[in-house]
Amino acid sequence: MATISSNNGVVKYYVLDAEDLDSDDCPRPMRMYAKQAGKGRTVGMIAMILVPEDQRGQGIGSDLLCRALTDLRDKGCERVVLQVDPTRQVDRLVRWYTEFGFHTIGTQKYNYPELGVVQDVYMGRLLRPGDFFERRSGVVLV
Repeated sequence: MATISSNNGVVKYYVLDAEDLDSDDCPRPMRMYAKQAGKGRTVGMIAMILVPEDQRGQGIGSDLLCRALTDLRDKGCERVVLQVDPTRQVDRLVRWYTEFGFHTIGTQKYNYPELGVVQDVYMGRLLRPGDFFERRSGVVLV
């Protein structure tokens, strides 16, 4: 797992072979999207992006996501997948990820003991060698 951080946030992501996503632990929408990449192709998975609530709206999350997408592209990933956290503002996050070229690849209902039944949203996007991801805030990323 790779981590990019600043004093204002963090993003964690993985580079996986498409076959790595072929387990029952991986949600079905992500498995199906990864399989479309083809055998032997690499797929990136963004595990989390965290920005403190008082730091949001300054472009920090956008910068972290751009850096992760650039790294994944440079490592040869052709697709990236992520899960929108059902405990957050799902509609707002789906719109935000859409600004970066992600689209909904599936949903799945789960019964979480502390939340009840919620619908997880899975998103994905293609990465091409010439894709450019513009940073917005100028925050120093490590």
